[in-house]
Amino acid sequence: IGLVAAIPLWMIMAIAVGGIRMSRKAAESGARRVEATNSIRVTQEFLRKQFSRALPLAFAADRAEGRNFVFEGDDREVTFVAPMPGYLSSGGPYVQALSIERGELRFLHRMLLSDEDDEVEPVVLLDRIRRGRFEYRGIDEQGRLSDWDDEWEDASRTPMMIRLSL
Repeated sequence: IGLVAAIPLWMIMAIAVGGIRMSRKAAESGARRVEATNSIRVTQEFLRKQFSRALPLAFAADRAEGRNFVFEGDDREVTFVAPMPGYLSSGGPYVQALSIERGELRFLHRMLLSDEDDEVEPVVLLDRIRRGRFEYRGIDEQGRLSDWDDEWEDASRTPMMIRLSL
């Protein structure tokens, strides 16, 4: 009789343990989803702020053609000058580069006016990216907003809009 009474008890215990495991997995999955959403939101805010603060300062020059480079961009990489947030900088303008490579959105920066040529490790802002591309809009010859293009042609000026699609 003891064995017959223990079988329902074991079944109840097995169901309870299974329910607890399923609840724990759901909570972990939810926490991962919240973390990913927060990471995207923080990155989006950072990029908006940095792009909106882009300065028309040259980070490179072509002396033969007499051209200054203030903004370079194609579908995989963007380079521009902007101040860094106070908590990340020593003040002054920084050359900032964003690139999409090996499934990651990477951020690299260096002071514009610096004697140091130290290579800094890029900061990974987002990972697990399947596809991504930068696009740009400027003003056309008629003074209207141009169509989106995946390459910024005029490195001597900044675009009106930048879009990052991931």
